[in-house]
Amino acid sequence: MDTGTQPRPLAELSPEDEALLRGIQGELCGAQRSPWQPRAISHAFARREHMAEARPRLTMQGWIDLEAEESPYLIGAIPTLEDLLIALRALGWSGELAELMDARATDDRVLELNQWVRMAMEESRSTLIRMEPADGGRMGRDDGFGDWGPIMACLLNELNFELEGALGVERSKALALVACRRRNQGWHVSGEDYRTREMRRAEGSRSSNGGNA
Repeated sequence: MDTGTQPRPLAELSPEDEALLRGIQGELCGAQRSPWQPRAISHAFARREHMAEARPRLTMQGWIDLEAEESPYLIGAIPTLEDLLIALRALGWSGELAELMDARATDDRVLELNQWVRMAMEESRSTLIRMEPADGGRMGRDDGFGDWGPIMACLLNELNFELEGALGVERSKALALVACRRRNQGWHVSGEDYRTREMRRAEGSRSSNGGNA
């Protein structure tokens, strides 16, 4: 017997709830017809001098290095100071490594750099999207290959990157290129597409700000 709470039919919603629901539906439909390209892809490929806040970005080589170290930053776990140093090196940034290693950095600065690395990690996966073959087959991480190996194989064998170039490409760009390659091959998105994800996150941001834009 299903004891879960059943959603109320539309006819039973209050006028306020109904207006909110129709507004969200309208925004989602509008997002699908937006004249703008998905922000995640545009952001990944935009020239850095045009960005409001230019930061080093995680390359494929940096991602592989962090995977080799089993960095907690890749899975959202709590890092140590050593983990922070490793992540900063993987990002190609050495601004205050000596200071951190000599324990002369303030706690506030360590927390600031930790947040900076977390933001860089989030940015590096902003273009990750799951795709499935048009023939109904399923692809996933449960086949034991993980993620970066198949992505590197696609960059090298399908997109004609040289090894050095593939290792140097930013992770967000690589993920976007592979997803677009699969789309052009007739694959379809498994789950949220880029636009729907952006709308959901924007709605979540508005809700957390009390409804203010």
